[in-house]
Amino acid sequence: MNKYSFLFLLSLTACGGENTPSASSGSLPDTPYDNGHPPAITLPQDPISKAVQQGDPALLPADAALLEQRITDLIDAEQTALTVTHQQIFGNKAIDYDPSRNSRLFSLQALTSAKELITGNQGNTLATVSEQQSRRSVAFGSNILRDLDAGENTAFASHMKSITDWLLVPASLTEKDTVSVSFMLLSNSQYNQSKNWLASRYPTIETTLCSNQAQLAECLSSAHLIITGSSGALSESAVQAALSAAAARKQSLLYVHTNSWNATPLTNLVLTYFGAQTEEIGGAGNYFSQDKANWTSAADMRSETGLLAQIHALVKHLQYDSFSFSVADCEDDNANCSNIPAFNREFLSPAGSLRQLIGSLDATATDIFALPGQYTLEKHLILLADKYREAVQFPMSKNTASTLAFLKSYYADHLVYNARRFNPVQPDLGNFSRTDFSHITPTEKNVTLVSRQPWRAAGVYALPGQTFSVTRTDNNDAVAASIFINTQRPASTKQMAVSNGYNRPKYLQSHRLAIKAGQTLTITSPYGGPIQIGFTDKGTAMTFSFRQIGLHPYWQPGQNDAAFLAALNNNAFDWAEVATEHFEIHSRNKRMQTTLSENSRWDTPGEMADFITTYHHSALRALAGSQGENIAPISEVQSFADQHQFSVPTWDKIQHMNADQPTCGYGCSGNPYDAGWAFSILGHGDLHEVGHNVESGRFKFNGFEGHATTNFYSYYPKSLAAINEPGYDHQCQSLPFDDLLADIEQSQLTADPMAYMASRYSSSWSQGVTLIIQMLMHAQDQGLLANGWHLIPRLHLLEKAFSQAAGDNSDWEAKKATLGFANFTREEARALDNNDWLLIAASYAAGLDYRPYLDLMGLTYSTKAGYQVAAFGLPAAERVFFKPLSNNGYCDSLSQPKVYF
Repeated sequence: MNKYSFLFLLSLTACGGENTPSASSGSLPDTPYDNGHPPAITLPQDPISKAVQQGDPALLPADAALLEQRITDLIDAEQTALTVTHQQIFGNKAIDYDPSRNSRLFSLQALTSAKELITGNQGNTLATVSEQQSRRSVAFGSNILRDLDAGENTAFASHMKSITDWLLVPASLTEKDTVSVSFMLLSNSQYNQSKNWLASRYPTIETTLCSNQAQLAECLSSAHLIITGSSGALSESAVQAALSAAAARKQSLLYVHTNSWNATPLTNLVLTYFGAQTEEIGGAGNYFSQDKANWTSAADMRSETGLLAQIHALVKHLQYDSFSFSVADCEDDNANCSNIPAFNREFLSPAGSLRQLIGSLDATATDIFALPGQYTLEKHLILLADKYREAVQFPMSKNTASTLAFLKSYYADHLVYNARRFNPVQPDLGNFSRTDFSHITPTEKNVTLVSRQPWRAAGVYALPGQTFSVTRTDNNDAVAASIFINTQRPASTKQMAVSNGYNRPKYLQSHRLAIKAGQTLTITSPYGGPIQIGFTDKGTAMTFSFRQIGLHPYWQPGQNDAAFLAALNNNAFDWAEVATEHFEIHSRNKRMQTTLSENSRWDTPGEMADFITTYHHSALRALAGSQGENIAPISEVQSFADQHQFSVPTWDKIQHMNADQPTCGYGCSGNPYDAGWAFSILGHGDLHEVGHNVESGRFKFNGFEGHATTNFYSYYPKSLAAINEPGYDHQCQSLPFDDLLADIEQSQLTADPMAYMASRYSSSWSQGVTLIIQMLMHAQDQGLLANGWHLIPRLHLLEKAFSQAAGDNSDWEAKKATLGFANFTREEARALDNNDWLLIAASYAAGLDYRPYLDLMGLTYSTKAGYQVAAFGLPAAERVFFKPLSNNGYCDSLSQPKVYF
């Protein structure tokens, strides 16, 4: 009797292999997962199969239930195969496996490329299994063999023996045969511990560590089992060639992860041969999750976890309208409906996993519909989304829409796949865009851009439902680029808002499709929109040739203002873009018209670009302590950096703005930031949102709300414009100077002025920023800064250097004197509250002892902070309060009348 196949003699079904499902769904994979793609599935010739083969949803039957049933049949067959494999390996025994936090978690490269051999109780995949055409593989996120040899995971020992037995079945060994096992990509210690455990189970085993690259293929060629990690000095090409040859020989593979919670450059390459993937280098793996498997049986494990089971349940709910919840019961504005656990379990978790999986395929620019018989389940699920998309009507309200209609639309949002030829326009795109572009004749355009992160607008438009192509025509092979459509952030569509918040598709911004030099991509979007090009470097000239695209209103330096304005006023598109060198506006067409009609100073895109560069780019970034192209240097900031040997960070990216729907509030920071208003060059809202991107939480006194640190970056550009642009009304915000002065005056009549002042503060941001502006006025008034606003960039440089030094004891001790914190240990410095830090830092950066000012304003500080400032020996700030003639007069000048105390 075959010793290693005895337990599996009755096996007729292989995981992912040869089971035969119902006639409606075809047969399971029958080719090995050895070519970078999952195995093929053969389907009967019917309308669904034809639609799958051609990738054309127009060929689907009218009744979506037929497609839904096909999907569940396919999953049933896969689940049956997994049940058989589980039974072969685990029987009905309990599963107890703890890989520890120093391990990796897996995702499946495709839905049928492998299966979850072991799933943790938190739902993470801890080990995978695959069998394709008699080639078997298993992958573990830890080195289970070493663990067992060290006396760990002993409850799993019998299961691990069953796993290695299962892997050896194709070798058809007898009890007398020698078991030949070759190892690769393991250290000597990992190898020795791993082989020790195997030797204790297989008395006739012979093991070899294959570490010589020149002899790798030969070393592996005769092994009954190849055990690999992903560490070592072997080249990617050598590893790929060796594993491809092993797969062709149908040698069984076992992966054991030997890099704790991290990965190596080889990890995902190796895992491709197991149908699995993991996070890139630097990902946390299982470190924070600390997931482990503790199940009464494999059946128990399958009933609680597994992506295919979740997808099966989701499709069944969509088919039979059987969700156990109503979306109307989701809390208002709760995007994830977290108040209803069933929403996540029955819909969001499987839909989110599918979006991630489909997105990873889309990002490779692989037209899976052009791969006959492969990715069959994914194709069905994508086509189901296409089918649902046909019936979507916006806007929808969670409170009035049927749960089924709402979730069919939301499912369609999750499964948009653009790397394909057929992708019909969604008939209703809500407030995003029209759908009829019959007035536009597709054209072509060659685009030349110099790379700058994170992306640049290409200046061309993807017409919805119409295929376009892009060829990258430069020769910069080593420089990456990607193509994507639209710039909206997902959260800008608020599907759970109380009143028709679901007013357009959720995921308007497409996945990013990588494009290499010389490569041509074919892309079709159901939404359409302005095309963007993502970059990973700066300064590389790249060229792209676009075919079958539209030309929406788009301007970049050097282009014709009049042509842009004519296109804008033609209203042939719903989106327009102005792309300056450092700032790009992606705007609804009508809002761009509003932007250009706001002020005669910038009623052309060329004028806009000049003002954006001067105020939105140069002034704002300089105040944030940055240097870079077209950022005017500030001498009294640079001299401070030189004096203390502080580095000045460089801003060399592009800031983007979406004049559309905000992700949060009425405007929301980030890159892009988005807003519900038309872009305004010196508008408070636009400067404010970028201010959030650069602000420091240290630049406010204790207890004040976060916006106390945000608005410097609006006020400063406005103050410069008030000087440079005759007749310009800065419209800076009114701040409570008069109220604070009244409080100071009243405090002087009390027995304890400081306590009185402290009692008068709320958490108001406006009070908080006013207190800082007073400090800027002090520095300018005493002649320590020509412009008091320049204390802010000095503080930025100091704060950056402080944070870097505070990360390491030796750095701190070497640099703390230069930073102005000589009297503090690293632990004390890291524990400083805002009042102490600001007193020391501002005094040091301005060259002014601010203790009298803080005393006057009732702002407390520690004795040690006071001693540190005293040790500087600086001139003391006057006990004065600066009172502008109007409460927004600080933007006219920081030189204001003084009130003495």
